[in-house]
Amino acid sequence: MLSEERNAIGGRVILESRLPFLSERVRVKDYREQQFLKLPNVEVYLNSKISADDVLLTEADHVIIATGAKWREDSFGRSNTISINNLKDLNNIFTPDDIITG
Repeated sequence: MLSEERNAIGGRVILESRLPFLSERVRVKDYREQQFLKLPNVEVYLNSKISADDVLLTEADHVIIATGAKWREDSFGRSNTISINNLKDLNNIFTPDDIITG
């Protein structure tokens, strides 16, 4: 069973593939989705956010949780391990997610 909160499988790749220089990523998403949907033991539920209790009710042997990813808003990163406080309070600081979503 795959429960997808949104109306399409693909997560961030869908969003990022809208950028001109990353548009080819949608092909990778499409291929993986097609291969995944061929599996006979998988049912897909779109627009279906579920709770931990819902997962337990399925009595599944294995559960994988993909919670998504988003850019941090405090400047913390691989090369900057100390965040900058109150950065989000500034009106001219944007994350890549902010730019992608307009």
